[in-house]
Order: sequence, then structure tokens, then C-alpha cells
Amino acid sequence: MDLPQELQERLKNVSNLPSPSRVAMAIMDLARDPDLNLTAVAGLINKDPALATKILRTANSALFAQRRRSDNLRKALIVLGLNATLTLALSFTLVNGFRKQQVEGINLPQFWRHCLLSATSSRVIGEVLGRTDTEDLFLAGLLQDIGILAVDKAMPGFYADAPEQFDHAALRCHELDQLGADHADFGAWLLNHWNMPQRLVDAVAASHADGQPVDDQFNACVAMSGRVAAFCLAQDRESTADLAEEFETTTGYPTERLGDILMRLQEQVPDVESLYESSLIEADQAEQILDQAREILMLRNLQALRTAETRNQQLEEANRRDALTGMFNRAHMVTMLEQEFAASVENSWPLSVAFIDLDKFKQINDTHGHLAGDKLLISTATALVDNLRDSDIVTRYGGDEFVIIMPGTDHEMACAAGRRVSAQMARVEHDLGNNLTLPVTLSIGIASYDRDNRFDNVDELLAAADAAVYAVKANGRNGYATWTELKSAGEAPAAPKRDYRVADAAV
Repeated sequence: MDLPQELQERLKNVSNLPSPSRVAMAIMDLARDPDLNLTAVAGLINKDPALATKILRTANSALFAQRRRSDNLRKALIVLGLNATLTLALSFTLVNGFRKQQVEGINLPQFWRHCLLSATSSRVIGEVLGRTDTEDLFLAGLLQDIGILAVDKAMPGFYADAPEQFDHAALRCHELDQLGADHADFGAWLLNHWNMPQRLVDAVAASHADGQPVDDQFNACVAMSGRVAAFCLAQDRESTADLAEEFETTTGYPTERLGDILMRLQEQVPDVESLYESSLIEADQAEQILDQAREILMLRNLQALRTAETRNQQLEEANRRDALTGMFNRAHMVTMLEQEFAASVENSWPLSVAFIDLDKFKQINDTHGHLAGDKLLISTATALVDNLRDSDIVTRYGGDEFVIIMPGTDHEMACAAGRRVSAQMARVEHDLGNNLTLPVTLSIGIASYDRDNRFDNVDELLAAADAAVYAVKANGRNGYATWTELKSAGEAPAAPKRDYRVADAAV
């Protein structure tokens, strides 16, 4: 949001607005020089021995770990790179200059801890997300709250009525309520006033996104850094899940990356504290941050396990299914039937099985092609499911054959199911594509295990149902027959010699 014109005019009339030191201004001027070179950078930094020392210490710190130590500024500049060196130098000089500012109503030590922790968080977030402009992110993170100093100079005592607890969300609400703008708006105006790069101005302006997605990744890193800093410094820490959710919303990256960020942040804090001669977090806070990071990483591992379990379950389910129709396949049919048969024997429950053949399927396949045949098989499977009970299990045995397992179903109930399915399926018009619809009849053979019909095992039960199918075919197809009735009438054909447990080749 642009700063209201009235506030801009007030800022322009303030004589003691925060402003960079001469060294900082010189650094910014040099950064804009298209002919930037190592000699010019080294010459400028050497004018400030304290600054040169900090740059050298930075190059030798764990933040820029190298096998060889830099024992002079020139080597340090090579390690850091010219742009990163200038950005670091500007960070050092700005912090050193602005630390002397006094703001009524704001806890200045806490303010600078938040600024430096935001800067470090911004750099770490960039590192974890694979960015190379991490020192620019550090500077943007450092300056995202500089607008607080501008507000204080334009309206002395404004923060005296601010919430006592240094709470960024509450502070921002106070600013918006009283001024119609927040300190991010003031900060962006101030950086623009200093002729800072537009990239930094935009990042500061967007730094308080308030949990909203931020399209530009650089700006998203900066916006999230303030939230991470507030999380680390808070007395009553919000839940890690809330912070992780905000991280995903703001950056668009998965929440588990936050665990890596907190771990790396805790590792870098000691070096930043040493370089900027500040205490950022206490030992107990550092341990809590590690605990939070471990929690997120643990959740990531649990999620990975759940994902793997889900994938395995999906693979197992796929292995149970017929690829064409989606029904259970032959191998799994045998497994389920074994379980149901064992339960029936143990508990004296009835169990029926129906073997089903599509009549004249080969003729349809040869006449209209395999694609039409496949569509007919799919349509038949769907129609069978629609015309049976939820407790009945439709499986594809192979080719044009299906097997239906009917738990808790005795001979009489199975006969009723056979009549119903045979009649209803004969009326179904199957859409085979290319404006072709065909009816198909079924030959259904049923065998039941109940008090009047006993079988020693699953193979005998399947063989009996299969034999009943042959009887239907011999009688002209399109109907059903039961092994019980055929046996009673002395008409039971010999069971075909088939291995009901070995899966057929894919059809």
C-alpha cells in the first residue's frame, strides 16, 4: 500500500529522519557503479578499520566456510564476492548507525534483536529455497522494520500508546488504526527516499503480508523472515503447525522446509551474534527452536511414512484388481473365497458362488473388434455390481468369465439372485462406442455351501459352479442352473478339469 500523501508530506518536513551514515552512502553509491571492481571496494572499506575487520571476520566465519582462511581484505572480498561484500558492509554500517536511535514506547534492544534475527532468517530461508542472493535477503530482512524509526521521528511519542508487549501483529494494528498505514509502508518510503534499489523497497513494502501468498519469492522470503523471528523471540510461542501453515501459504513451499530453516537458523545465530556484537536468542530459546525444528522434521518423516504406506496400499490394491474392469482379479478372488469358506465351515454359515460366462463373446469380439469387446466386459462388470447386493463380491475370473461370491447366501437365495441377474442383464443395452449398442446374455452356474450341500474345499465349490455353467450352455445359454438342482435331477455334468487358483494370462 502506498503511503498516504498527508503522511508523505509530514515525513518530508522532518529534519531528523533516520539517514545512512556517510560511509553507508558511499557504499550505496559504489554499488550503483557499473564499473565496480575489487580495488574500489577494498579502498572504500579500508577507510573504516572496524568495518574492514568485520568483513574479514565474516569471510572466515562458518557463514562462508572455506578450506582456506582469508588473512587480508582482498582475499575476503574474493571469498564473499563484490556485491555480497557491499551488502554486508551496508548492513554493518546501518546497524551501527541506527542502534543509537531512541524510540519512545519501543523496547530498542528487543527491536534490534528482532531486526537481526529477521535478517538472518531471511538469508536462511533463501538458502533453503536455493537462492543465491542471500546477502540481499539479509539486508532486506534487516530493514523491513526500519519504518518504525521513521514513524517515531515524524510523530514523536506515537509508540508510547502502542501495545506493551513487542508484538508485531498488535503493533501493526495500532499503526493501521491510528495512521491508515503500517511501518512497512513508512519503511518503503524511507528506502525510496535514500535511493535504495527498487528491489529492496518492494520487499520492505510487502514484508507484512499478514499470512497472504506473496508471488515474488524474494519478497516472500523477507515477509516470512519477520514471522520466523517473532516466533523465535515470543514468550508464549504459537504452535509450530500454525507457523508451518503460514510458511506454506506465504512461500508456496511445503511445510517441512520450515524444519530445515529452523535448524539452520539456530546454527547461524552464534556467528551473527559475534559479528554484530549482539545477543539474539538465549540458550533456552535456542534449545526450544531446535525442539520445534525436530518436531517439524519428525512430522515430515511421519508424513513420508504415511505416504509410503498409502502408496504401498495403493499398489497392493492395484495388484488385487483386474486392470480392465477394476473388479477384483482371479488371484484375490481365490483368497477372499478361502476366507469366506473357512468362516462358513467354522460358523455353519451359508455361502454361494456364481460362475458367469458372457454368451457368444468370442463372436462379438471377432465381429466388432477387441476394443468393443473390452468395453462390453467393462459394461458387464458395472451392470453386475448394479444388480447385486452390496455384500456380494463381483470378480473377473479371466477372459469373458466372472465369479460372484455371495456370503451368507443359501441355495434358495442364490437361485433368486440368479433369476434376477439373468433377466435384468438380458435387458441391458451395452454402449460399445461408434454408435454401437448390443445386449448380451449370460450363462450362470451356481453352487452353494449350506446345510443341505457340503463341499470339502474351495476348489470343489468352484468346480461345481463351473459345471453348472456348462449345463446352461448345453441347454442353449441365457439362463442359470444350480449344482444342487442338477445333482438332484441326476443331470450334473462332470466338473471340468481346471486349476482354479492359477491366474490366466491377461486378456
